[in-house]
Amino acid sequence: MYPKVQMFIAGEWTDGTSGKSEDILNPATGQPIGKTPHASRQDLDRALEAAKAGFEVWRKTSPFDRYKLMRKAADIIRSRAAEIAPVMTMEQGKPVVEAQGETCWPATSSTGSRKKLAAPMAASCRHGWAMSPSS
Repeated sequence: MYPKVQMFIAGEWTDGTSGKSEDILNPATGQPIGKTPHASRQDLDRALEAAKAGFEVWRKTSPFDRYKLMRKAADIIRSRAAEIAPVMTMEQGKPVVEAQGETCWPATSSTGSRKKLAAPMAASCRHGWAMSPSS
């Protein structure tokens, strides 16, 4: 089943104010599998204001706290690879195993050890177990 797609603006999920949407098509069949909302000017203005406010908080956050937050986000992405991959397959037509590896790839360390970690990370996702980049 394809998830309901919404916009995340100012800390909340929304269908937007335009009332317009567009079909998301399965590339293999051309059939609609879901809908994505269109943002109105009001939605965009609200998103820009929220981004400005968020940047003010982020710029005052220490590099170490930013690192911890980004690591937590990476851990969440890795833990959800088995849920994310089938959606990517529906949207893009790629094999599920490739989608799982692609889901885990951005969640690896960006400290120069990415190449060293890429194969084990992809393997860990394929097999359904999470591997910490610090392993």
